Amino acid sequence: MLAHGGGVMCSSMNSVTKRRDVLALNWWVNLRSKLGWVTSIAIAAAIAADVTASRLEVDGAPVAKTVALFFILFVALMAAIWLVGLALQLLVIGASLVKKGVVGPKRFTISAHSFTEDDGQRITAVSWGQVRSIDKTRRHIFVRISRWKYMLLSARDFQNEYEFAQYYVDLVKAKHEST
Repeated sequence: MLAHGGGVMCSSMNSVTKRRDVLALNWWVNLRSKLGWVTSIAIAAAIAADVTASRLEVDGAPVAKTVALFFILFVALMAAIWLVGLALQLLVIGASLVKKGVVGPKRFTISAHSFTEDDGQRITAVSWGQVRSIDKTRRHIFVRISRWKYMLLSARDFQNEYEFAQYYVDLVKAKHEST
């Protein structure tokens, strides 16, 4: 997929980013967030422990019921945290979709020195040294630029699964060869 002409690698492809792609990116980022999971678990466990601790001080309170109550509260709190997180995530997605260039047609170009996204209004060229990671799921390629900025490509924009996988390989190879 990469054309090698005079030592310069270059490969371009057109893509259309849809709202569901932005939603998929947010789900993927948040589900992989170790800090988010650890924080949620710690908060839910601390609240559940605080609520059930008073039962342990009561003489004759069955320990098994207290432990069961702790786990029920813990699960309920995790569900509540997850639902609040989902609502906040949908607000963030909604706000980001208002920005021009987030959704719509784009042209991505792999070159020896950078990965470029052109949405028709703005060209974003990122040197390979600035690319933090390149990840692939069944339906997307996520190129992480910074903590909160990603470029995303959808598998539906490729003719077949092989071309999608090959583009991912070309991205990883270009990053590896330039750093």
